[in-house]
Amino acid sequence: MPTSSSPNYRAAVDGHEGEVLHHSLDGTRSYRVLFSPVLRDGQVVAAVAISRDITEWLAVERALAEREHDFRMLAEQSADMVARMDLDGRYTYVSPSCRPVTGWGPDELLGQSAYDRVHPGDVPAARLEHHRLLDGAPEGLLEQRHRTPDGAYRWLETHIKVLRDADGGLRGLQASVRDVSERRAVEDALRASEQRFRVAFGDAPIGMAIVTPDGRIERVNRALCEFLHYDEAELLRRGFQDVTHADDLAADVALLEEVLAGQRRGYELEKRYVRSDGEVVWGLLWVGVLPAPDGAPESLLAQVVDITERKRHQERLLFLADHDALTGLWNRRRFEQELAGQIARCRRYDERAALVVLDLDHFKDVNDLLGHAAGDELLRRIGQALREVLRESDAAARLGGDEFAVLLSHLPPDRLAETSQKLLDAVRGAATELAGRTVRPTASAGVMALDAATSSGPDALVDADLAMYEAKRSGRDRISARAEAGHGRDRADSSLYWSDLLRRAVAERRLELYAQPVVDVATGRPELYELLLRLRTDDGHLAQPSDFLYVADRFGLLPELDRWVLRQAAALLADHHWLRLSVNLSARTVSDRSTPTFVEHAIAEAGGDPSRLVVELTESEALAHVERAQLLGRKLQRLGAGLALDDFGTGFASFAYLQSLPASLLKIDGQFIRGLAQNRGDRLLVRSLVELCRGMGVRTVAECVENAGAADQVRELGVDLGQGLWYAPPRPVSEIVRPRRR
Repeated sequence: MPTSSSPNYRAAVDGHEGEVLHHSLDGTRSYRVLFSPVLRDGQVVAAVAISRDITEWLAVERALAEREHDFRMLAEQSADMVARMDLDGRYTYVSPSCRPVTGWGPDELLGQSAYDRVHPGDVPAARLEHHRLLDGAPEGLLEQRHRTPDGAYRWLETHIKVLRDADGGLRGLQASVRDVSERRAVEDALRASEQRFRVAFGDAPIGMAIVTPDGRIERVNRALCEFLHYDEAELLRRGFQDVTHADDLAADVALLEEVLAGQRRGYELEKRYVRSDGEVVWGLLWVGVLPAPDGAPESLLAQVVDITERKRHQERLLFLADHDALTGLWNRRRFEQELAGQIARCRRYDERAALVVLDLDHFKDVNDLLGHAAGDELLRRIGQALREVLRESDAAARLGGDEFAVLLSHLPPDRLAETSQKLLDAVRGAATELAGRTVRPTASAGVMALDAATSSGPDALVDADLAMYEAKRSGRDRISARAEAGHGRDRADSSLYWSDLLRRAVAERRLELYAQPVVDVATGRPELYELLLRLRTDDGHLAQPSDFLYVADRFGLLPELDRWVLRQAAALLADHHWLRLSVNLSARTVSDRSTPTFVEHAIAEAGGDPSRLVVELTESEALAHVERAQLLGRKLQRLGAGLALDDFGTGFASFAYLQSLPASLLKIDGQFIRGLAQNRGDRLLVRSLVELCRGMGVRTVAECVENAGAADQVRELGVDLGQGLWYAPPRPVSEIVRPRRR
C-alpha cells in the first residue's frame, strides 16, 4: 500500500484525488489504487483508497501493443501496400510500400480519401463495396484503376477487411493493395486475342472446326455449317467420321493417328464429305495441333476449303483426255491405244476380233437444214444407241465428225456379219424428232477382221475406212467387209480412183476457195478470214471438205492440197493489202520438215505481207507432232505470221506440251460453244481456257457460234473473237474481195 509520503497519498491529504499503480511483492499481480479525501468542515480528516486488480487488463494491453508492433513490422516489410482507413474511407495508416504500389508517398495519402485517386469509371463500384462492408460483410475485393502522380492509371487489387472492437463495433477498415497492371495487361491481351480468334474463326470464309483427339467436334464456324448443310447444333453432335465419305475415312484416320503419335505436326488431304442431304462434296482439309501446356495434343484445328467445283472440273478434264465430249464415247487417241492393245492380244493369244468403222449417211444435210445443235443431238443419241448394243468387253469411239468406230473383242468370223448388222440397226433405232422434223439416220459400215496376221492399228483403220467408203459407193446404209488386211485388187483400184480424182481437181481448177470471217466479239467487225476448201465434181456438184478430205488424208494427198491453198493465200495477200487470212494445215503437212521453208518461199514469191497470214493447226495435230509444230511455229514467228491452235478442248491432257508453241490464237472447239447457254460445264471450261490464254498473251476464238444465246455467252465469258453462222456464213473468196476492188 502507498505510504504517507506517496505523491498520490499526499494529494489526497491535500484535498485532491489521485491514483497509484501497485505491484505485489512477488511481482505477479498489479493493482490500480484510487485515493479520495474525506473532508469535515473543510478539513481533510481521512483518505479513502479503492484498489482494483488490473493484472489481466495489463496483459491484454501488452498483447495489443505487441500485435500492433508485429502488424507494423509486417506491413513495413510487405511488397503489398498495407493501409488502414476510418469508416469514411480515409487513410489512417499506409505502409512504406505505398509508393512502389501506387506511386504516392505516405505523407501524400494519410488523411486522404481512398476514393480521391480512383478512376471515375470505377468509383461507383468502390462505393458500393464500401457500403456492403459497413452493412456487415466481413471482407471485400476490388480491382480498380488508380491515378498515379504523372496522370496515368494503374490497376490495383484491394483486399479489404472490417476491423471491430472488443464489443463487435466497427472501428475501421484494413486493406492489402497490390499492383496488378501487368496481370490485367496479359488478361486484356488474352481477351483481345480470344476476340480476334472468335472473329477470325467465326467469320472465316473457309470452314473451320476444333476437334478433340477422339474425333468429337467441339466448335464450328458458320462457313463449315454452310458447306456441310448442317446447323451448328447438329454438327456439334457429330464426329468428323459422320461427315466423311466412307471411302476417304481410312486415309484421314491414318494421318490423324500419325499426328496424335507425334510423327507429324499436321496434314493436308483432299477428301469427300457427305452433306446432310446426302450430297457428296469435295474439301481440301488441313489439320493442325492445338497443344496443351505440356505440349501434348489437346485438340485439333481443322480447316476445310470447298474444292468441289475444282474437282468436278478436273474430273471433266480427265474425262475429256480419253473421251469425246459430245457423245461420252472414247476419243480417237484412246481408241487407237485400245486397238493396238487388241491387235497385240490377237498375236499373243491367237484371238479373233473385229473393227467396225461407221460413217453417218447424209449427216451434212442435218447440219445444213436443222443446224449444228440438231446434228450434235443426233450424234449423242447414236453414241448412246451404240453403247446399248455393245458388250462390256467391246469399245466404241467417235473418231471425229460423224464417224464412229467399234472394237469387238473375242468375235469369231462367223458372227461378224450378224454383229455388224446390229450396229447398223442401232443407228436406225436412233430415229428422233429434231427441230420439228423426224430424222431417221443410217450409216455405212466398214468391217475389218482382226487376227494374228493383222499388221497394225493404223493399217486396220485404213482397211476399215476403205470398206466403209465402198459401202457408201454401193448405195449407203449397208456393210462392206474385209477379211484380210492390206490385200486385194479392190483396195488398189479405190486408191487409184480417189487419187486420180483429187489430182485432176487440182490440175483442172476444180478446187475452189470459200472464206468465213472471224469477227471481234465486241464490235462485230471481221479481223481475218479463214480459207475453206471446196471440190467441184464431174457433175458440177460442190463437195464439202467432209466428202473428200478424209480420203485425201488416207491416201497421202493432203500435203498437196495444203500447198495449193497456201499458194492461193499468198497470192490473195499480195493482191489485197487489207486482207488477213488463216489457212488450215493437216498433220501430214505439219510433220513435213520442208513445210516451214515452203511457207516462207510461197509468201516471198507472191510478194505478200506475212504478218497478215495465220496458219492453223488442230490441237490433235500439234500434239501428234509437237517438235515439228514448234519448228513451224518458230519459223512463222520470225516471219511475223501468226499461229492458231484449232479445235482446242478435246485434248486437255496435252495442254502442258502446247504451252511451248508460240501461238497467237486459240480456237475453242465448237462442241463447247454450241451449248454454252444451257451447259454449265462448258461455260466452266471456256472460262478456264480464256483465263489461261489471257495469262499467256494468247487471244481466243469461239468456233460454231450459231445463235444469240451462244454469242451472248461468248461475249460474257471474255472470248476475244467469234466465228460461226451467227456472224456470217462461208462465202466464195471472190465475193469477199470484189467489193474492195470496186
